[in-house]
Amino acid sequence: MIRPGGIAVISVNAAHWADKGYDAAIAALEGVEATWKEVSIYGAASKGAHAKDLSRILTLKRSVG
Repeated sequence: MIRPGGIAVISVNAAHWADKGYDAAIAALEGVEATWKEVSIYGAASKGAHAKDLSRILTLKRSVG
């Protein structure tokens, strides 16, 4: 729950975004503005099987009134 005027920020592995239904869940939120930015989880110098994994930083802001 986000209080009026409050902000919540979470990180979601981009590989799970669609299959876990984040778009539908966000669309169902009333009075909440949602924005996200996709970023590298491990950074440009990382190596290995998950080196290129991405995360979506989701920001949720509840309207005041």
